[in-house]
Amino acid sequence: DATTDGGIVVRIWWKPFILCIWGGALIMAAGGCVSLSDRRLRVGAPRRKARAKSAAPAMEPAE
Repeated sequence: DATTDGGIVVRIWWKPFILCIWGGALIMAAGGCVSLSDRRLRVGAPRRKARAKSAAPAMEPAE
């Protein structure tokens, strides 16, 4: 807003809790990156099977 003596009035709104919203979003993003960084921690990731030492599995008769 302009004043009569040639100055300008500037209004600044400071809302400190907006920083909490941005901070929470950054914390959630960091948690998502941590959870995706290790395959063992992911839900639904199949476990790797150990390879057998023998080339072919032993054959068993069916009933």
